[in-house]
Amino acid sequence: GASAAEGVLDQESFSQCCLGQNLGFSLHECRCIFRRLADEHGAPGCAALPAAAIVRAIRGQLPAQRLAAVHEAWVRLAPAGRGEVSSQELLAKLDVRRLPTVLSGEVSTEAARRQILEGLDLCGERTAERSSFALEEAYARRRPMLVGVLGTPRDVPAGRPRKDEGARVQGDIAREVSGRPPLVHLDASVSFADFEAYYTLFSTITPDDDIFLASVEAAWGGKAHLYEAAQASRAACKPRSAAKPPACTRVLATFEDGSSRLVILRNDEGIELYSGQAGSTTNQIWTWGGGVYPEVKRRLRKQGIEGIQSIKLAPF
Repeated sequence: GASAAEGVLDQESFSQCCLGQNLGFSLHECRCIFRRLADEHGAPGCAALPAAAIVRAIRGQLPAQRLAAVHEAWVRLAPAGRGEVSSQELLAKLDVRRLPTVLSGEVSTEAARRQILEGLDLCGERTAERSSFALEEAYARRRPMLVGVLGTPRDVPAGRPRKDEGARVQGDIAREVSGRPPLVHLDASVSFADFEAYYTLFSTITPDDDIFLASVEAAWGGKAHLYEAAQASRAACKPRSAAKPPACTRVLATFEDGSSRLVILRNDEGIELYSGQAGSTTNQIWTWGGGVYPEVKRRLRKQGIEGIQSIKLAPF
């Protein structure tokens, strides 16, 4: 049969591929699907079809409304009309917090981000073959990380090896982990064709138009992000508050000549911090205690009141 490496698939190769993916089709159904694809390709009875043609036929096309939403999202990613964006630019714009599946609790933010990156072929090591439940548990830190994921060894034996396995080499885990592909290819780029192809496949599993449009808009900086940006600018532009009026704390002061009189402390800001007593932060003067007396005398001298020998705070 034709080789998939040559970019073509014959009927038997296509059938074996479908059976290997556990799509639920029998061998006869796979052959019927291949003949139907050959008819749509304009080559009835053809022994082999280009793999790209098979992918396009299975993927289908986006409806006009959905295609317009995808175009609008791409314009936000590449405002200068570029045909591709770098993965770093794409990661900077990607925000999965408002995706419908995330808001409903169907998937976590980490899983939603991973699905989009794998769909755009930006992940260095795919995790589709792993258990989704096991990955969710690991990312939520409820269970240990899976073997071979996020810096964990896969080939190096755990613990001390048996005698027949030979001795381990120092630094074997670090060498194995460093030789793995990265979680995300930061030097890769995504073209509009790749972007449209991903959302075309996403459209086949999303029959509801509202959910599809909300998913595209929420992920790439739609109206919700504009609202958040506007709210942030409003919070940053707070009106200037009026100047705080001076304090009017009465203090009974005894001077060095033996006289006593009431004086007014005009600055009591943070003076309770000098107390060290429980309850001193309740704005009650009687809870300050004698620990604040030296600071009160210093502030009164700063106001120009000299010759103070001792003081007493209300009540007196």
